Amino acid sequence: MAKLVVNKNETRIHTFSNVNMQGLLFVFPMTGSAGSEVMVTDADLQKMFVKVIEERNGEKVNVLPPRISLFDLKNLIFANRKYYKDNVFDEEIELKNILSFGFGTSKPLSGNHVIHVELEVGNTTVPTVTVYEDFGIGLETHQLVIEELELDSSRNDFDLKLGSMVDKVYFKGWNTTPVDTMQVTSDILNADYDRIQILKQTQDTNIPTPFVDTALLPLVDSQKVGNSIPINGLKARIRFTGTGANRKLYIVRRITTAEIANTYLAKTEEHQSENLRKMKVADVQGSCECSAR
Repeated sequence: MAKLVVNKNETRIHTFSNVNMQGLLFVFPMTGSAGSEVMVTDADLQKMFVKVIEERNGEKVNVLPPRISLFDLKNLIFANRKYYKDNVFDEEIELKNILSFGFGTSKPLSGNHVIHVELEVGNTTVPTVTVYEDFGIGLETHQLVIEELELDSSRNDFDLKLGSMVDKVYFKGWNTTPVDTMQVTSDILNADYDRIQILKQTQDTNIPTPFVDTALLPLVDSQKVGNSIPINGLKARIRFTGTGANRKLYIVRRITTAEIANTYLAKTEEHQSENLRKMKVADVQGSCECSAR
């Protein structure tokens, strides 16, 4: 198992290669005595910054916004699922100091296909942070790219061209200025939302919790509208109740390149042929009643 170990006040880089991985595990040491363990704090996470770059055939792609804090990454992972974050690991206390970030697909790394991780740890209360690969099984289906768009603090009305292969769009800053209305057009989704309809999206699958200024609100989710593929040609007009600072959109893309698609199809056909061959051999061996061996 490969790992990256970074002490406080350090920055280190590790390249993951020749492994099938589906994400990254950020592990923080436990402190305190048994039964009163101390969890890593948001204040610490705000002093840790990560870069994740996927390199393939010499071409590099930022998986995450450059130098995103682990605090913002945590909010991206949980996306306003505070109840889940606070309660799901109650029985396994040691798991509460693990932050798991998934790519949404397996990444069978080999040759010149690698993932670079750079972690910067500031003056935190935790002495070290360890990053492990989260092992995966199977084929790669897409390239994950998460982009950050900071909104002009002096405006309350935005016409945005968010592009194609969009899986989700999250908004940070609801507590500063809530969204009043949103009009969305795309190849498959055309809708007008008011504030209640936007809030309803978060409560379809999540237990309602109070919004805080760090919580992320899903504005668009391709999988919640009964769709298994990303949205293309996405445009959004978003009107806020007022102006305000520290407002951001996070655009999550699932990009399927020609190389990824061709490899997936070729490997799938190869596996199907191999499975069929094995089934025929097993069938012949199981049905043969002759005495010859």
